[in-house]
Amino acid sequence: MNRKVYKVFGIVSNKTEPAVDLVLWHRKRCGNSEQEHARLTRDMAGGR
Repeated sequence: MNRKVYKVFGIVSNKTEPAVDLVLWHRKRCGNSEQEHARLTRDMAGGR
């Protein structure tokens, strides 16, 4: 592989949309759970 780094991941879902719609949905929501966790920790004392 010529010392290249590849990032490979899979998406498993029970949705019935076409694959391209599923990938676009996944990309659109990317990072939302991390932002919500940060908000809970920062604003609601979730880290204590």
